[in-house]
Amino acid sequence: MDQNQAKQGMVVRADFRGDKVGVILDVADPRAWTDTLAFPGRAPGADEVAAHLKDCRERGLTFAGTVPVRWCFGRVYWEHTANLSAVATQDQLDRALEWTNEHHARAEGPAWERDLSAALDEIIALDKAADASEAAYAPTA
Repeated sequence: MDQNQAKQGMVVRADFRGDKVGVILDVADPRAWTDTLAFPGRAPGADEVAAHLKDCRERGLTFAGTVPVRWCFGRVYWEHTANLSAVATQDQLDRALEWTNEHHARAEGPAWERDLSAALDEIIALDKAADASEAAYAPTA
């Protein structure tokens, strides 16, 4: 995907991350800056991030071609947009998370991540089937 297609809240995958899914964060989201070179070993506040971004702009620094992604395994990494592909709407992700949380109330780690990815795949497939079914029975003019 290109930089213009990458939007905050979009659910994405990257081939090099296997079946993991993530959500694009806003550049000003403090989670995107936690434990980075700008804020080593800590989570900055929103005001600190705003000041940092202002300083970057004043120095001519941009983040063109990269976005912060919070991955299902709990980490945030800045990814090149060319490596990302959209996989779901926020509604689909919410439904997958709800299903996964119901079935793994306290589970964490690889099993939970695999189940989230599988649930998301199933929800996307069900939505596509429902759309196809509706289109088949839609009145024609």
